[in-house]
Amino acid sequence: MPASLTSEQLRAALRTVLDPELGFSIVDLGLVYALDYDGAGNVHILLTLTTPTCPLQDHFRQAITTALQSLPQVHNVAIDFTFTPRWNLEKATAQVREGLALLGIGTLRW
Repeated sequence: MPASLTSEQLRAALRTVLDPELGFSIVDLGLVYALDYDGAGNVHILLTLTTPTCPLQDHFRQAITTALQSLPQVHNVAIDFTFTPRWNLEKATAQVREGLALLGIGTLRW
């Protein structure tokens, strides 16, 4: 029986997945809405992207699967994208908000 995983262990693996345009992890950007591990090797992740028209869904699907399957307890990864609620900077960490502000990105709207 695979050892149990904590939410923090899963999130640590996902912190290696960076948004290639913004340079921050999907966790710190606040893109991960739900993350469930069933104890039998299956992970389900519900996440959003910064915009509904983001062309990087396949990139994120592959990077997330690779990151999570780097944990020996994870065998299957199911990924669902949602755009409800829409992503905004309030979902990001303070460090991300500060970093984006330095780039001149104070608010993102669509």
